[in-house]
Amino acid sequence: MSATHAANGTTHHGRTATTVKRRITAGVIGGLAGGLVFGVLMAMTGMLPMVAALVGGESAVLGFGVHLVYGLVLGLVAVPVLRGRG
Repeated sequence: MSATHAANGTTHHGRTATTVKRRITAGVIGGLAGGLVFGVLMAMTGMLPMVAALVGGESAVLGFGVHLVYGLVLGLVAVPVLRGRG
């Protein structure tokens, strides 16, 4: 990174660090929100123990936690895939 880029807060790709942080934050929030909503639906249908089984558990609480982590990961994966569309 050149001194000029460092002085004005941009990366070598021309994106500001703030923009990247905003996109990551949006991915985290979106992933958790989607995981929360879909997790509630899965809880209503009794499917969370099956999600817990993916990590060797049986409880609905563990299944809900695993489901939220998956939502978070999907939200972060969406950041580079959907960049520039929002």
